[in-house]
Amino acid sequence: MFFDRSLKALSLCLLVTLGPIACSELEPQADSPQASLPAVNTQLEKIIIDTDMGGDVDDVGALAVAHYYADRGQAELLAVIASIDQRSSWAAAASDAVNTYYGRPDIVLGVNKGPAVAFAGDASNFTLHIGANDELYGHDVDSETLVEDAIDVYRRLLNDQPDQSVSLVVIGWKSNIANLMTTGANYNDDGIDKTGKQLLEQKVKRLIVMGGQYPSGSEFNFELDGPSASFVTSELNVPMVFTGYELGTVVQTGESLVNTPSDNPVREAYRLYGRGIEPYNRASWDLSAVVYAVEGLSEYFSYSESGKNLVAFDGSNAWLGGDLKGDRYLQLKDSGARVKLRDRLNEILEALPVAQTGDSSGS
Repeated sequence: MFFDRSLKALSLCLLVTLGPIACSELEPQADSPQASLPAVNTQLEKIIIDTDMGGDVDDVGALAVAHYYADRGQAELLAVIASIDQRSSWAAAASDAVNTYYGRPDIVLGVNKGPAVAFAGDASNFTLHIGANDELYGHDVDSETLVEDAIDVYRRLLNDQPDQSVSLVVIGWKSNIANLMTTGANYNDDGIDKTGKQLLEQKVKRLIVMGGQYPSGSEFNFELDGPSASFVTSELNVPMVFTGYELGTVVQTGESLVNTPSDNPVREAYRLYGRGIEPYNRASWDLSAVVYAVEGLSEYFSYSESGKNLVAFDGSNAWLGGDLKGDRYLQLKDSGARVKLRDRLNEILEALPVAQTGDSSGS
């Protein structure tokens, strides 16, 4: 099923004019929440991916990008957690197939068992096909596997991490994060003496969110669960960086997957989503978020002015500039950044897993 993330063009009645601000005045100060956002990242990133896999195939591409960085010692993938309503667990099964292909079959999985938005794409063609084909892909999670509740996974994993150490990359709906924020201390007798909100604010150094349109508009990931998106963006005191519809749309990737083995579940996901077309390109909304999580701004991105993302219950959003919260959204750095990012992502998608080659020296 195909989706256009700009399901409707919405205008917000709130227009804020702040006047021109020089870019040099927008650099993070030492005491700002954004002081922890480097231009170029040089450290190992601990990453949790929260995905609505099943709605669009770029979630599969984003997971492949995370594994690429893990293969090269730039990232540690702690968990893959599904926000989509997973009554059949196909998102978890498809994630397990991709994890297994990249040599990490034991990555922790979680699914949303709390309040969730019912969505016709839950068992979409590519997640169902890949998740059910364990004989080809060698994974051991299927629709009958009891996958752990997302909330329990989050609470346990975050509690075990050092303070301010986790990059939480949310490339789907914000349902899991909102559900987690409402949990109390010792939730379900888990012995953790912190609320979900406290765990997030203590352990997560930044929330990287694919959602919204900038500086204002409306986009699929916010629209599908607007109340959760509004709650998370307004109430969670964690530095946030947003990547929007307008950025990923102009970076079309996936065609290089035709050069990978036929048993690559990422290649098969793109082929199925493209209704059998190969090579097939799709917008790089979610992939861009993972690139930023590991590489920082690099040569692809620049920050917007510092400010706050105002998200309404219907999922529409508007950027309120100024030092209100200190968050940012990403923009392409310059006129050449689109092609550079496109080529980089196609290079990443084409790279064979180190589990197959034994070579972690790739670019």
